[in-house]
Amino acid sequence: MAISPEPLYQDNMGIPSSAIPPPDLSLLYRDAPTDKEVNLLVWMEHPDPMRRRWAITWSVGIAPSGAEVFRILHLVQEPNHVGLTNWGPLTRPLLEEDMRITRKFLIARHLGADARQRLERIAATTRVQAPDGVYGTQHWVVDVLKSAVEQGIFANSQCRAATSLAWQN
Repeated sequence: MAISPEPLYQDNMGIPSSAIPPPDLSLLYRDAPTDKEVNLLVWMEHPDPMRRRWAITWSVGIAPSGAEVFRILHLVQEPNHVGLTNWGPLTRPLLEEDMRITRKFLIARHLGADARQRLERIAATTRVQAPDGVYGTQHWVVDVLKSAVEQGIFANSQCRAATSLAWQN
């Protein structure tokens, strides 16, 4: 039986030393202390499901432009940087273009504010693997969801249903 080597992780969540943090609108759009629907958001622009971007999201408001504003837990690819970056939870609108090329897969219909804050802490501390030609945003989201299941935030069946649909579509 072959033993898989322990993955290598990037320092500082993959944040390049010269990078400027992305805008965060959490002061303008507060996450209300009510139950929210939490979804797995998948950008469908690539035909290969392994190359699609994944994120965990919930709505926190509507911008003056009419764009929906989300709390988003995800990794990004910074310009001129090899590897992915975890900036931690952010609040931002999804552009109309994003909304056209994304699909939502339900993780939980009702998740309370305390559970969402715990989920944010998991995402903020989930390490980013070093580039290996395979690891992508999907793997990081799965790692976050596994930790959330272990901490009782989600049922395993909820996460399996959402991720199975995302891999198939």
